[in-house]
Amino acid sequence: MAVLNITDLSYENITLAYSEQTDDDGAVFASLQFNGDMDMQDPDSVFMPYIQDIHSQMSQNGIKKIQLDFRPLRFLNSSGIKLMVKWVQMMLILPPDKTYSMEILANSAVAWQDNCLKLLSLLAPKLIKIKLL
Repeated sequence: MAVLNITDLSYENITLAYSEQTDDDGAVFASLQFNGDMDMQDPDSVFMPYIQDIHSQMSQNGIKKIQLDFRPLRFLNSSGIKLMVKWVQMMLILPPDKTYSMEILANSAVAWQDNCLKLLSLLAPKLIKIKLL
């Protein structure tokens, strides 16, 4: 049974597929896979309420990690990167007992993933880990 009440979100050329997984210690963590292309001029109008919902439910339900899988994402424009920065900013203002970490899965063979996603970890090095696969 799912801990969070989150569904997938599809809009234009992108789908965000939500799931929950269990780590080796038995702790549940959230997982969000990005599929397609995020090249909208204003992704905030569609995706920010979704991200805020995930963020809110994670902090309220004690989920301590979210894994973002960007490997299937072919393109992420600067507006999409800005959206991710806003998510990190929301994480940074949480009280310590509500904080969660973010693990980003990226494809090392895709230049923009290697470069751009690494920069996100610089915003919150204690909270964000990058795995280049």
